Amino acid sequence: MSDDARELGTLTAKLDALTAAFEDHRAEIRKWQHDLDARLFGPDGYLTHYSARLRTLERWRAWIAGALAVLAALAAWLSSWWPRHR
Repeated sequence: MSDDARELGTLTAKLDALTAAFEDHRAEIRKWQHDLDARLFGPDGYLTHYSARLRTLERWRAWIAGALAVLAALAAWLSSWWPRHR
């Protein structure tokens, strides 16, 4: 076997090893991304719970805003009614 053939074989082996390393890295990144998506957006994911908490907070805020609007309307009506019926 000539030196050129041996060097070409060594280069081919190194290139194959490098290609395999890149493929393994891509597979690890895809698995990591899948696991991250599951942790964030899955049924028990953080963003799912966060979304539920925000929905509850918005519902509570809407009730408070509605109650304050009713109280303000009642106060306005009472302030206009009171001087006429004194």
